[in-house]
This record gives sequence, structure tokens and C-alpha cells, in this order.
Amino acid sequence: MGTPFAIAHKLGLAAYASADNAVRVIDLSTGRDRWKQKATDDFVQALVFSPDETILASGAGVGHGMIHLWDSA
Repeated sequence: MGTPFAIAHKLGLAAYASADNAVRVIDLSTGRDRWKQKATDDFVQALVFSPDETILASGAGVGHGMIHLWDSA
């Protein structure tokens, strides 16, 4: 299984799941972290930005199906 990854083109942001079960968002113009939040005690399986790029959704866990919605601003 690969690392979940999503891009918000208009905002110039990329999101990925790190090995510590966190969701990280980086600024593509600088390469610096914008924010990092622990998403689950299990591993993050999926990431997607909403069509207007205002929300980042992360899906995690096997069996319990946890979904978090994050403000991407």
C-alpha cells in the first residue's frame, strides 16, 4: 500500500499521511509544513480535497471507518 496523497492546485497545497498516523499539509511554493494533526491510532488510508479545496477529508482504520474533515485554509 502506498502513502495517501492529495493536492489542492488552486491553494498550492499538498497533503500526505505520515508514518506517525498524522495528516500533514505542506505549502508547495515553499516546501514547508502548514500544519500537522494526528488523525487516528490506526493508519490513514485515504486523503481527498473537496472540489472547492476548502475541506480535506482523511479516511482511516480497518473496520471502524473513521473519517475526519479538516479545514484546509
